[in-house]
Amino acid sequence: MAFGHLAEQDDATRLQRLEDWIDQGAKSPRTKELGDALRQGATPADRAKALRDAAAKVDMFNCEIAKILEGPVLPAKGNGPPMVRLFGEPQIIGVMKPEDVAKVLIDATPAMNDCYKKGLEKKADLAGKLAVKLKVNPDGKVTSLSPADESVPDKDTAMCILQVLKGMEFPKNPGPLVSLFLPLELTTSALPPGASGAALRRRVGAPVPMPMPGPMGMPSSLVPRMRPGGH
Repeated sequence: MAFGHLAEQDDATRLQRLEDWIDQGAKSPRTKELGDALRQGATPADRAKALRDAAAKVDMFNCEIAKILEGPVLPAKGNGPPMVRLFGEPQIIGVMKPEDVAKVLIDATPAMNDCYKKGLEKKADLAGKLAVKLKVNPDGKVTSLSPADESVPDKDTAMCILQVLKGMEFPKNPGPLVSLFLPLELTTSALPPGASGAALRRRVGAPVPMPMPGPMGMPSSLVPRMRPGGH
């Protein structure tokens, strides 16, 4: 589940939102038992541990909510347009220029944003992350694609974005296959200054003859580290 803006709320509010969901939306008795463990936690770290312990019992070893519970209260961000954007460093394994990856992502952004907008029409607080692994053949076609990690609480929206990614076309490469890992997030938080498509292309070293339509947000500290081969 994605609890929108949970990181921007204080400890008491975070706990209350989790309790409310467990009381009203949880279907499994084991999930309801988790509410008692959360209430008994004396500190945010105790409650984060309770979530991780419960997740480990069902072979889930990554709990984003646990990270939020023990993390600081983040400043509230201004509202921005619905955006599907990178939240971490892409990985490239094979022979492909980082600037080519950046351009293809920029070109695909408007269609991914449209998927997200449709999802928001059904669920106003829709947000989450979608990390995707894909392979590109020498002709530049995406031959396989699969989610590596997903926390988008709307399957139609996630599938729509995956279809957009499946249809991306990259420049030809020497092959045999190029592997890409793309960590994406769905958010309505305002973009940081300069996080436009043109700024993205500059940071990876590609020439920018004119501004690119469809911004693709990427943390500036991450972009320069994109290298062929994932290094």
